[in-house]
Amino acid sequence: VLVHRKHGRGTFVRPYDSKTGVDVRSTKNIGFLSSTEMDRNDPWYNEFTNSIKRAVLKFGYNFLIISPSVCKIGNLKTFVDSRPVDGLILHSPYGGEHEKFLSDNFPCIFLDKPSSSGNTSWISIDYAEEGRMSADYLLKNGHRDIKILTVNDEGLVANKSRVVASLDVLEKHGINGNKEVIRVDNYEYSGYKLMMELLSKRETGRTDFTAILVTENYIGIEAIRAIK
Repeated sequence: VLVHRKHGRGTFVRPYDSKTGVDVRSTKNIGFLSSTEMDRNDPWYNEFTNSIKRAVLKFGYNFLIISPSVCKIGNLKTFVDSRPVDGLILHSPYGGEHEKFLSDNFPCIFLDKPSSSGNTSWISIDYAEEGRMSADYLLKNGHRDIKILTVNDEGLVANKSRVVASLDVLEKHGINGNKEVIRVDNYEYSGYKLMMELLSKRETGRTDFTAILVTENYIGIEAIRAIK
C-alpha cells in the first residue's frame, strides 16, 4: 500500500495501481533525479531504478538517471529550461527550495514524501504502517525488552514516522520502561559499531534487550553484520 498525494488533490491511500501521465511528449524521456547521493551499493537503489525503468519503458519512454548535482537551484533552472525530459521522478527525503520550483515549472513527482510537501505531487510507502507492523511482529514473538535504532535527523520523514508509530504500539501494550530509542549520527558507518557496543554491554550486564527494531536500512544492514 502506498500513500499518494496528487498536486492539489489531497492525500489518500490506495494500492499500487496508479498511473501518472505527463502533458508533453516531446523528448520521449523520463528522468530520475536523486537530491541525495544515493549509494549505488545500497540494495534499495537498484530496486528503485529498475522498477521505474520497467514502468517507463512500458509506456514508450526512455529512462535517464540524472546527476545529483542538478539539484542545486542554479543547475536546476538550467536543466528545466533545456527541457531534456518530459517529466521527472525525484527522490528527495528533505525537499527544499527546489520542491516549489519544480512543482510550479516542471511535471514531476517525488518518490518519498518531502519534509514540507506543499502542493507538490508525491508517492510514498506508508512509513507509519511499517513501524506498527515491525513493533507488532516483535510483540507477537514475545519480545518486551526492545531497543529502537534510528537516525538523529528530524528531516528524514520516513525514520521519524516509523519511530513514532512503533513507540505508540509498544506503549499501548504497556511497554514503557523496557524500550529505548537510540539515535545515531553518520548512520552509514555507525550501525556496526553501535551494535557491537550494545552486544558488549549486554554480555557484561550493563544493558538488556531481546530485540532490535531498526528504522533505517544502512543501520540495519550493519547491525546484522555485527550480530553475525
